[in-house]
Amino acid sequence: MKLEFRVRGLAPRPDVAEYAARRVRFALDRFESHLKRITVLVTDVNGPRGGKDKRCQIVAEFHRGGEATVTETRGTVTMAIYFAVVRLRRQIANRLRGMREKARASIRHASVQPA
Repeated sequence: MKLEFRVRGLAPRPDVAEYAARRVRFALDRFESHLKRITVLVTDVNGPRGGKDKRCQIVAEFHRGGEATVTETRGTVTMAIYFAVVRLRRQIANRLRGMREKARASIRHASVQPA
């Protein structure tokens, strides 16, 4: 799983990139075999005016195609990253569960022809 971290509109801070990498790897390590790339984009929506405007968008690309995307806006960068990772973990788990159930149902309902 390749992890990319990008910052737009904020001064790049190594501690924030390290925090994001640690949170993403901890939350998504069990899905690592299914994920090709994770891209974390942190932006400051309003610029220096302040307010609840730190946005974290995370895009997870799957090996078999498709992607999962979440966007979270909070007052601080770390909180935006934290809640985006929580939502992404839930979304990936639900998507993989649905894929597994769909594959299981198709096998279960397949017609078997005697030889």
